[in-house]
Amino acid sequence: MKTKNIQKNLINNAWLAIRKKGRPQLNVRYLTKKSSCSIGGFYNVFKDIEDLMFHVNTKSINLLFSNLKKNLNLELSLPDVTLKTSLISLGKGYLFFAESEINLWKSLFETITRENLPEWYKLKIRKNLKEVEDILINYFNIPAEKIHRTITLFWAVIHGVSSIFINRKIYVIDDIIDDNFINFYLSHCIDGLI
Repeated sequence: MKTKNIQKNLINNAWLAIRKKGRPQLNVRYLTKKSSCSIGGFYNVFKDIEDLMFHVNTKSINLLFSNLKKNLNLELSLPDVTLKTSLISLGKGYLFFAESEINLWKSLFETITRENLPEWYKLKIRKNLKEVEDILINYFNIPAEKIHRTITLFWAVIHGVSSIFINRKIYVIDDIIDDNFINFYLSHCIDGLI
């Protein structure tokens, strides 16, 4: 098998395994067996499992942002759309991804340290963030600096609440978390940003 095919096969099998069972269940021995690849073949393609994880997480980032951009474009096709309703749509899309793809979301945000991020990985994330910003800039004709600042804070807010929801850190009020609560929360947060 060619190196490019081995790499693609390992990434796909790792992504599927993480999606189904979560990152803690993934190891090189399992992955090479699943990918019909030797352990040596794995290390010819990837430095270590963390190196592989950046590639796997890129696939998850692509899925997340593809869904977010699709939701945003759908929102922008509706009448009476505002920046606020667009941000609420983005927030709900992010929360939906975190909840419906919990293992992928945790792999993205809970297993990799910030210090070790390769430059290509950071650029991939920035590219996706910028594409969302550009959609908003073009539609609402708002200065790039304002959108960038708003979106940066917005991602922090949404990520924070996603982490709380996903890790069930607010179990005391778990019974009131529904669509109305999420709309209220997102609306309240966005009011402080725009």
